[in-house]
Amino acid sequence: MMRRADDTGYSLRVLLVIFIGGLLAVVLMAGTWFSASRFGAYLQDELRIQTQDAATALGVAVSTLEREGQVRRLVDAVFDSGAYTRIELVRADGTLRHSREVETGPPPVPGWFQWWADLPSPRGEATVMDGWEPAGSVRVHADPMPALVRLWQSFLVGLAWSGALLMVSLWLAWRGAGRLLAPLRQMELQTQALETNDFTARTDPPRSRELGRVARALNRMARSLGETFERQIGLINELEHRNHRDPVTGLRTREAFDQALAAELHSRESAAGGVVAVFRPRGFQSFNEGRGRAQGNAVLTECGAALLDFESHHEGVVTARGQGADLLVCITGVEPVEADAWLQELVEQLSTRYSTFSVPEQGIFQAGVTRVEPELGVGALLARADQGLATAAASSEPLLCWGHALAAPINGAGGWLEAIDAALVSEEVALAWQALHDMDGSVLMTQVLGRLKLAERWEVAAHFLPHLERSGRTPAFDRLVIERVLSGDGPGLDGSVAVSLGLASLVDDTFMHWLAMRLEAAGDQTRNLWLVVPERALRVQPAAVSLLAETASRAGAGLMVDHFGSGGVSFGYLGRYAIQAVRISREYIRDLHQRREARFFLSNIAPVLRAQGIRVFVSGVEVEDEWAVVRELPVDGVMGFYFSRPEEPEEGE
Repeated sequence: MMRRADDTGYSLRVLLVIFIGGLLAVVLMAGTWFSASRFGAYLQDELRIQTQDAATALGVAVSTLEREGQVRRLVDAVFDSGAYTRIELVRADGTLRHSREVETGPPPVPGWFQWWADLPSPRGEATVMDGWEPAGSVRVHADPMPALVRLWQSFLVGLAWSGALLMVSLWLAWRGAGRLLAPLRQMELQTQALETNDFTARTDPPRSRELGRVARALNRMARSLGETFERQIGLINELEHRNHRDPVTGLRTREAFDQALAAELHSRESAAGGVVAVFRPRGFQSFNEGRGRAQGNAVLTECGAALLDFESHHEGVVTARGQGADLLVCITGVEPVEADAWLQELVEQLSTRYSTFSVPEQGIFQAGVTRVEPELGVGALLARADQGLATAAASSEPLLCWGHALAAPINGAGGWLEAIDAALVSEEVALAWQALHDMDGSVLMTQVLGRLKLAERWEVAAHFLPHLERSGRTPAFDRLVIERVLSGDGPGLDGSVAVSLGLASLVDDTFMHWLAMRLEAAGDQTRNLWLVVPERALRVQPAAVSLLAETASRAGAGLMVDHFGSGGVSFGYLGRYAIQAVRISREYIRDLHQRREARFFLSNIAPVLRAQGIRVFVSGVEVEDEWAVVRELPVDGVMGFYFSRPEEPEEGE
């Protein structure tokens, strides 16, 4: 996969030891061969001299003997006591007087060694005298087999010593190379850190002049890259904040809220239903005039922080600052009965923070809320919420009023949770998947979408994920989905597969331990796996995301940040965590052809991220006009209903 460095090939330490070992092996083998050759030549000379001495001694002895029996006994004795194959006693006329001979078997040495040694069978000859007249001759033929065996044994001993010396030398070379090349290993780790956008790693300059210069240059480059990346990200982050965030509260601007809410309401994968609420501090104009604008802004800042914290901890929440001191909240995928309790809690929190500034007066927040109806536009929904707010303002008692008649919910939160629990216990989980395409239209990756069987039908994840997140059941669901993926269900792991994890799963120690063990057990399967986390997790639980990044790195899986640009967190995290890809939030993509500021933001952030090795994907492309703009952007891939719909599991599964 593109996101990983090529780890194939041998390390320099291994190559160096192999080279030294090969060189030593050649030297030692050459020494052993040379020693064996010299010893073989020595044995040849010894055998030749010994044979000739035996023939001379035998000739002298036979010349002094008169009886034939004595001659025969002498020849037999010499033959039996030495390494000879034949001894002949010949008369002067050439007739054989006496002889001894023995047939030798194959030598107990390998044939190739016998061929290499090539020891001859020397012959010694001496004259037998009868007085002063030659009476014949004696011929002695030596047996080279004992010398060959001796040479073979000597060769084996030399070979064993050479092997032992080679092993000791290789061990010393391995240890020595490890110490000499330790700075290179540090540099390798630093370059790997740079590939994952970690610019904090440094290498201690070694004592050697050449490596010291390289280490210092690498440290300067890492520091320079980190500073450059931080400046670029800081500028783009400031640009995004000015365009989409209110400078006082840190919440979205009204325009950004309209865009995000429209993206949620009209996206086919968004949660059905929800509520929109408008919060307003009572008597804020008088407070602002009496205490001053600085105190008024301080109130709004504190209240904005409370809403940002609420948004970060809950799935499907969008917050913004409206006109004046109005604060806007949209919660998707929640029934009115459940939302009423949540909004009452928010009213109390905001009122408490308002009161800390308005003492001795009593600070009170009031809210108007309406149920989301997809056929209504954002303006119409806010108008209905304003009606509820006007009703609350007309009375001193109610702090939260609904801007329309509240119908009884079809299925309350309790009913949802009972159905979800039953589905999780029976493991009625299936996988749907949607393709992510590269810019040429080929499938680049597959996004897995979990489905639960509720009321005898497979429910889209957006319908039950908010309930899972708020009730703490996300780890159980994510565990079942990951198990299905690693078991080969759905699209399989032949190609790249992305699996989303909920925030509640990241902070669950049991789940994270299970995930680390499961990924380790999966082996090479994880090479094609991407773990996807929402950007808001980096605001709420940065330590959990860091742990997940380490787990993914050890397993060889990729880490992707989803909903990029909507988490209300500085983009500086891209330089602190090993993140290989981001997926742009669909609130930037909706009506992209009509939004100049969104196009400017994307065209500037994408090249910076890609220059750091972070892949940039876009989600939520649903119409031709949006695709016409996206395909001109420097991004790596795109997904949305314009290209393909999710492949749903069959109802009978």
